[in-house]
Amino acid sequence: MRDIAARELARRVAYVPQSHRMVFAYKVMDVVLMGRMPHKSFFFRYSDQDREAALHSLERLSILHLKDKLYTEVSGGERQLVLIARALAQGADTLVMDEPANSLDFGNQIRLLDEIQKLAREGYTFIKSTHFPDHALWIADRVILLQNGTLMADGPPRDIMNDDSIGRLYNTRISILCTEGGIRTCFPRSMLGLREKRS
Repeated sequence: MRDIAARELARRVAYVPQSHRMVFAYKVMDVVLMGRMPHKSFFFRYSDQDREAALHSLERLSILHLKDKLYTEVSGGERQLVLIARALAQGADTLVMDEPANSLDFGNQIRLLDEIQKLAREGYTFIKSTHFPDHALWIADRVILLQNGTLMADGPPRDIMNDDSIGRLYNTRISILCTEGGIRTCFPRSMLGLREKRS
């Protein structure tokens, strides 16, 4: 009974680590296919349905062109996207992500956040740690602020993410600005002083 419960949990919850290195040079497609293992018996072969799920997840993250490349030879940012594709191929409805944008360049960070928003609208749940407060301001429904393992605040980002709380969290003076479109973003006040000095 416990094995059945563990298998069901493995099908419903996917973990995306912050960084990951493989010893063996698997192709990217094979790494993504590993997400299908919770659906398989001990002795198995991947089916056409498994391969279709893997290809769809690669295509969804715009990395289908990497499918035949060796996982050990793609960039750190590409590896992170491959791990997210593996989680999607798993078919889980809850994704636990440890700083998923950490090694991605700005463009890929935005593409990742866009994809998380799309999936969330379809009913997926994301539990994501981040050191980018902007990411929480832009896409989160609920935020938990932690400092040295201590809970500082818990609630909707608009209620708990302000100049004071984020300033205390990162030990720096910041302002949360609101754009014309209503999007909120963090801005370090020290940058205002640097700009004044340059002018």
